[in-house]
Amino acid sequence: MTQTVRLIMPGSVAGVVVWLGGTLGFSFYVSHFSNFGITYGALGGIVVWMWFSSLALMLGAEVNAVLRRPPE
Repeated sequence: MTQTVRLIMPGSVAGVVVWLGGTLGFSFYVSHFSNFGITYGALGGIVVWMWFSSLALMLGAEVNAVLRRPPE
């Protein structure tokens, strides 16, 4: 069990760090620079946030895949 957790930890940490940074950055952007209507801004913000969250998840999976690959 410990070895399995050790194998997925780098990608999980990378994904969470990227996700938190993107969420904070997007929140800052929306609160300071965005000038959309109320409805469009809310729906567009949710879509962009979900898209960025999926990218962070895929980045974490890629980090795990690269670290787990056997040396050539």
